[in-house]
Amino acid sequence: DLTLFTAGTEQSNFVKKLPLTKDGFGRISTKRNLQSVDFPNVFAIGDCGGIEGYPLPATAQVALQQSGTAARNVQVQWLQSKSNSSE
Repeated sequence: DLTLFTAGTEQSNFVKKLPLTKDGFGRISTKRNLQSVDFPNVFAIGDCGGIEGYPLPATAQVALQQSGTAARNVQVQWLQSKSNSSE
């Protein structure tokens, strides 16, 4: 399953309620590959995600720059999971 969630400039109640580690701004804490520090199948970009040790502004430009990276990383993870499940 794949769920994509987009939000505005204020942190949404959806993100606030997720049982994930968050930074001081309420953003989901991620690794540099935009993957949650808690769950390998969760990715966060833009205002919803914050890369640990790399504070970035919550702007559309950052979200757009991160989107291609996140899409590639989700695709790689999905392909790896399909490969592992067929073994």
